[in-house]
Formats: sequence, C-alpha cells, structure tokens
Amino acid sequence: MLGPIGRGLIWLWGTIAVVWLTASPVTANPPTTAPIPTTAGEQGAGGGPLEAFPLDGTEAEATPPVPVPPATVVAGQDSQTKPVGSPSDLLPVPMQPPTRIAIDNRQLMDLIDDRIAASGLLRDRIQAEVDRAFSHTLPVQTALLVLLALTPSAAAWGAWKLLRQLGEKTTSAQQAIASLSQDAIATLQLAMADGQGVLNDLSKQTQIAEFKVEQLRSRAEGQLQKLVEEIRRENEQIRQDLAKVLPTLLADPILSPTKPPEIQGQTQETLAAIAASPGAANFVAAATTDSLEATDETFTEGVQARSLYLMDQGNAHFQAGRYAEAIACYDQILKLQPNQAEAWHNRGTSLAKLKRFDEAIAAYQQATRLAPDYAEAWFNWGSVLLSQKQFEAALRCYDQAIKYRPNYAEVWHNRGNALVQLQRYEAAISAYARATEINPNYGDAWQNRGSILAKVGRYPEALGCLDRAVDLKPQDVDLRFNQANLLVQLEQYEAALAAYTQVVERQPRHAPAWLNRGHLLMQLRKYQAALSCYEQASQINPDDPEPWYRQGHALFELHRYEEALVAYDWAIQRQPNFPEAWNNRGNVLERLHRYEEAIAAYDQAIQLNANYYYAWDNRGYTLAKLGSHQEAIASLDRALDLRPDYANGYYNRAYCYAVQGDMTAAIANLQRAIQLNPFYQSLVKADPDFAAVRATTEFQALLQPNRNREPQHV
Repeated sequence: MLGPIGRGLIWLWGTIAVVWLTASPVTANPPTTAPIPTTAGEQGAGGGPLEAFPLDGTEAEATPPVPVPPATVVAGQDSQTKPVGSPSDLLPVPMQPPTRIAIDNRQLMDLIDDRIAASGLLRDRIQAEVDRAFSHTLPVQTALLVLLALTPSAAAWGAWKLLRQLGEKTTSAQQAIASLSQDAIATLQLAMADGQGVLNDLSKQTQIAEFKVEQLRSRAEGQLQKLVEEIRRENEQIRQDLAKVLPTLLADPILSPTKPPEIQGQTQETLAAIAASPGAANFVAAATTDSLEATDETFTEGVQARSLYLMDQGNAHFQAGRYAEAIACYDQILKLQPNQAEAWHNRGTSLAKLKRFDEAIAAYQQATRLAPDYAEAWFNWGSVLLSQKQFEAALRCYDQAIKYRPNYAEVWHNRGNALVQLQRYEAAISAYARATEINPNYGDAWQNRGSILAKVGRYPEALGCLDRAVDLKPQDVDLRFNQANLLVQLEQYEAALAAYTQVVERQPRHAPAWLNRGHLLMQLRKYQAALSCYEQASQINPDDPEPWYRQGHALFELHRYEEALVAYDWAIQRQPNFPEAWNNRGNVLERLHRYEEAIAAYDQAIQLNANYYYAWDNRGYTLAKLGSHQEAIASLDRALDLRPDYANGYYNRAYCYAVQGDMTAAIANLQRAIQLNPFYQSLVKADPDFAAVRATTEFQALLQPNRNREPQHV
C-alpha cells in the first residue's frame, strides 16, 4: 500500500504547486493607445516661406528684387534714364517650419494619468480573474484528498484532470487579457478623438504651456518609468518564487532518497512537466514578455507625443521670430529622436535666420542624409549657399531639389538668381521662364526675368514681363519703379512719367523715384517740374549730395545762377570729391563772368579726375574768354585726346583760332564739329564769337539759324 500512497502524494503535491503558481500575482499588459498622428515622415512638410521658407502646398515667396538705382542724365547729349537690369543679390527667404496644431499640456497630462490608471485597473482585473480561477480549484482539491484516501489511481486521475482544468483556465485568462486590452485601447482612442475638439483653443494657452511643459515632462516620464520598474519587479518576483518551489518540493521528506527509485523518477518527471506546463511557467513567461512589450510601446507613444508637442512649440517660436527658443525645442526633439529629419531641417532654418550659416548647412546636410528626397531641405541649403556667394554649390543643391520635385517653382526661381550671379544670363532667363510656366502667378519670377532681359538688351520682352509682374503685384512700388525705368529706355516718356507718378503717390518718400522723375522732366525740358522733384528728394535725404547737384542743373537751365551756385556748394559740402559738381559749379561761375573762379573750379574737377574731358573743354573755353588762347587750345587739345569724337571740343577750338585770326584752322574745326553733330550748324550764324569768321567766303556755307553755345554739364 505504501507505493500507491506515495504516488498519490506526489500527484497531490504537484497539483498544489501548479495551483500556487497560478495564484501568484501576474502583471497584465498595460493598455496602449493608438499612435498620435504626426507628419514627421512627410518630407513635403519641412518648412514654409523661407524664407523659403508655410509648406504643405503653400508656395514659398522669394525675397523681392532689389530696386533699380537711378541713372544719371548728361545735358547736351542723348541722355536717357537707363534701368539697371540685374536683380542684384537676390537672396531667398528660408522656408519656415510647418505649422502644426499643438496639444494642450493639460490634455496631455490627463491622457497620461488615464493611461497609468487604466494600466493599474487592468492589472487588478487580471489578478482577480486568476484568483477566481484558483478559488474554483478548491472543491477539486477536497475531492482529490477524499479520492486519495480511497484509491491512489483515482488520485492520479484527479491530478491529471486538475492540470487540464488549469490549462483551460489559463487560456481563458489570456483571452480575457486580450479582450481587456482591446477595450482599453478603444476607450483611449475614443478619448483621444474627443480631445481633438478642444485643440483649437491651444493658442490661448501658449504661455501657460511653456511654463508647465517641464512639469509635464518630468511627471510623465517619472510615472512611466515607475510603471516599468513596478512591472519588472513583479515579474522578477514571479521568477524567483518559481525557482524556490522546485527545490522545496524536492526536499520534502516524502521524496527522500530512501524511497524507491521508481518513485523518485516519477517525481522528477512530474516536476519537469509542471515546470514546462503552458498553464504555469509558460504562462508566466508570456505574461512577463507581453507586459514589457506593452510598456515599451506605451513609452514610445509618449516620446512621439512629446516630440509632436515640442515641434509645435518650436514652429510657434519660429513664426514669432524667437529663433533661439525654436532651436532649443528642436534640440529636445533630436534628443528623443535623433533621426527626425524634419527637426534637423527646421533647426537649420532657424540657424540661418540667426546668420549661423555653417551650423545651418550642417543641419541641412543631416536632414538630407536621413531623407535624401527632402526637397525643401535641399532648397534651403542652396539658399544659404547663395547668400554666402557660393553660387556653384548652390546650383548643385537646387539641382538635387529639382531631381526630387521637378515642378518646384521656387527652386527654379532661385536657380535663376544663382545663374545671374555667375553672369549666365540666358540660362537664368530660361530658369525664370520655367518658374513662370509652373506657376504663372509667380510675380518675383516675372520681375527678375524682365530685369535680366533688359540687361541683355531685349527691351520689348523685358517690358512684357514687367507688365505681367505689375499686374500680379500692383502694390509693389519698386517693381513699378523698374517698369518706369524701362519705359524711359524704350522712349515711352509719357507712360514712364505716369509710372513714376504712381510710385511717389503710393510711397511719397521714394527718393530714387523722385530723382528719376526729375531726370525725365529735364529731358522733356520741363525744368521747373524737374526742380520740384529734386527738392522733394533732397527733403527725404538731405545729406545725399545727388539731389542738390541735380537742383543746381535745373536752376542753371532756369537761369537762376546764384541759386544754382548755392545748390552746387551744398552738394560739394556733402561730397568734396565730386568732380561733376565742381565742373558744373565752374559753368555757373562762367555765366556770372567770374572766369578765374570758374577756372579754379575746373582745375579742381580735373584734379579729382584727370581724364574728365568735359572739364578740360569747359576750362579751354573759359581761358579763351580771358584771352589765354594758347593755354586754351592746349586744354581743348587735351579734351580731344581723351575723346576724339567730341564735337563741342572742336567747336570751342574753332572759336580760339577765330579770335586769333586763324580762319583756316577755325573753319576746319567748325566743319569737323558739324560732321560729328549737325546741331552745331544752328549755332554758327549769329554766334558773336564767330563774327570775324562769318566775313569769309568759306564760312557762308556753314551759316544756320542763330543759337548761343552752352557750356557742357554732366
């Protein structure tokens, strides 16, 4: 009877071990939430106008072209106001980081609290299910003891039956865990969906969020870490308890080595079966693994939520011009997610705004390494290189951007800017044309295309482009200013005058427009109106010598010589090394018959510019007035050496020979002057300086209506 009883006891102890292990606390999988949507992987959303810079379909605006500077007018020649065609130093604005809907920090705190609470609740429910399953085995244990007293075989059968029931209970518990997890996930998803309805109020909580964000981070990370450690401790305790059970069973007196070997073998087999039973050790191991995986998933989702929140904060700082604060947010993202390409891109854009160009380039390099098809990052990288005058390198970046996004109009536009700097004008025109094909409403591309067409002399095409740009940007006064300059170049003076008038009406302090309007009115011989324009310009920039110099010219034409002299003195006072002002001051003094002072002014102009043939010519004429004919001829010869086709020089030299009685030389110089410019035919007949020459037969062919000769102004 001892053998069957021993076997029965073995089965009984094995059953008790299984039940005890099943009843041990098991930590269930904490509930997980659906991932928070993020656009970090959408490489098309890397920044907005930079300058380049909102994205996600919003076109970037490039920096407007630099206004064309005013041209100068030379009186007495075919003077025209010429527009400057080059959009010099066109620098694109880096694209701004994308705008996101931020998560209210209180909502995020509530979500994390709910998640932790749900995890604890789920763990308690699972424990209750296991305890309930264990309580159901008590009647079976009682029955097993009764059967043991009656028959060992019945006890063995009862133990096997109990193990089978425990396996079924284990499967049921696992199914309950899965169901509870799904319920928890669905509940959290609904909570998150409801939470989206209040996100629009985030903008009102920005300052509060900035203050609480660090508290939130510390609390969330601390709670998550606490949960992880608690689960790990519980699972480790389970393993330790299991390790203690087996030696205890083996050390029981009933399993003494004095017992028969067959009983010991049966005992070892039974314990091994228990250890390998899916209802015990495997269940514990699976539960432990699931708990850790669920915890890791929950922690990962927390990192994603934190990164999204920081991205929103960084973008908000960028939009407000707080670039250092934006960089700090992007840096925190990169600590959590080092391979976040969007954070690298937006960090580079913020650095570029702070003119930390080398660091910006390094950030763009990292962004394109992580996401080679990140067209915005290539574009902004090229824009930084363009601002640093690394034009060939900028072109390479733009080519990469076009490779991944062929219809990227801003890239084509800035590629044209780089080509302009390399003086590859035809290629630049083609790039601008491509930008306008992609986006027919791209005003800057039309404007720059028109400027370069004007630079290469294709004026009608240039005017068509500028007209289109004006239609798209009617409030851009600098654009209309360039259009007016081009209209002057095409001799459409009335249209140009109307354009200049529109500029100064919309921007009354646009000094270049007042100056060029005055130049045009001088060409139209509307001297009083021109003087008014120059006076307006001098009021805007009183320290600029140019408006005072131009006032002197207008006053001279109005024969207001004393006022003209004051205007030139004001110009020279502001810029002493102004040879044109000294030359024209000499002209005024000559008209006032202050010849020696006039010669001194011409000498000053020549000292500043030895090749200034206007001053040499005017000096020669004034010396002739003083009777210094040989010195006058020498001065005129110098003017003609510097410019052999200068008609006025020949005319003044003819005067010097005439007053000396050398009629042959005088007539020869007159003929040469008329050949170069028929205008001088109208000066000869009544010019008192040629009274002696007119008595000769050769001179009669040169007589034309009378007009006094004027000194040359610049």
